[in-house]
Amino acid sequence: MPLFADLVTPFRQRATRDSIASWDTVSYPTITGGSITLSDGMTATYHQIYRTQPWVFAAVNKIAGSIGRLPLKVYEFNEAGERERVRDTALGELLSAPMPFTTPQSMKERWARGPMVYGNSLMVKLGMTAPEDEPTELMPAPSIGWRAGEDDTYIWTSNKGEDHVFKRWQIIHFRFLDNDTNGFGTSFLEPLRTTLA
Repeated sequence: MPLFADLVTPFRQRATRDSIASWDTVSYPTITGGSITLSDGMTATYHQIYRTQPWVFAAVNKIAGSIGRLPLKVYEFNEAGERERVRDTALGELLSAPMPFTTPQSMKERWARGPMVYGNSLMVKLGMTAPEDEPTELMPAPSIGWRAGEDDTYIWTSNKGEDHVFKRWQIIHFRFLDNDTNGFGTSFLEPLRTTLA
């Protein structure tokens, strides 16, 4: 059974959290996103560097934690054209409770950590069947395994080699843009290729 059951285009029904498996239950052969070859011929993946190098781990988590504490506020323009903060909108409620068992702070930390380690962080908007619909939940997606598809789509390839296609409006994509990566980001760890070599 595909991981994304009801998320794959075209939609047959509104996607809900219960209609798909959690990303975290997927066992990847390696959760890499990229690797760096060291001077002795050994390689280290971005994930391995993040998990095993204390200074990298501390720096990434310090920055992600600081970003996680920043407030996300929703504003609208009133009749006079002035900006007014609003709290009782669908977007405001979604940002205050992005998904079950996730705080806004941990969601923002994840958004920040993914681009620093892998170059990208993606969220799937659930509960939408068309671009004008409002999402009911933001589901974290793996930071790796994505590529640009035809007709303005994103394609995620599972560890089993199955392709899952998403329209651009179904995805929120945070990245550190690199003009050479076809719209995808480059990890902050990439400069280690020259400093460790």
